[in-house]
Amino acid sequence: MIYNGIHINEGKLLADNIIFTLILLLTIAIAAFAFLTYRNSENKKMKDRIKRLKAMAKIDTNVNRQLKKLERKQKKQKNHSLLEKALIFSLLFALILINLFVAVIPGWTDYVKKDYVVYGGDLDLEYTVHRYIKSSTITLEDGTVLSGIFGLDEGKHFETIVYSKRTKIVLGIDK
Repeated sequence: MIYNGIHINEGKLLADNIIFTLILLLTIAIAAFAFLTYRNSENKKMKDRIKRLKAMAKIDTNVNRQLKKLERKQKKQKNHSLLEKALIFSLLFALILINLFVAVIPGWTDYVKKDYVVYGGDLDLEYTVHRYIKSSTITLEDGTVLSGIFGLDEGKHFETIVYSKRTKIVLGIDK
């Protein structure tokens, strides 16, 4: 594809968008599964036993003590379970929101609107290797840091490049 006379490749932007969208869908599925699991997680055996003891407590005082002990145990478990549920759902909700507003929405907005920036000027290219994966970062004169370009030597260059406005992924370079 040609954008302002520069050949661009939207492959990395599209791949990132698909990956982050799949992560979002997986996180939503985990949240739904956790909700369905926790919704029906009360101890049915304990509930049935309490019911039976309540019926027997009217005639036997020893049963009444057992009933009160079992009710205290159930209340303690319920409080612990509530805290656990709140923590898990808060974490899942935060992950969903972060992924949605930091990666998915900006990425797809750039891709759908073709909201790209053409920059011409000095840039500093640096390659790094992390666990056998080579990556590159470009720092523009204004301090903007971009990712996703290969084919240039490391160091300072004067080039015209096209990058996505929100996700800062380099799509093309004028050679």
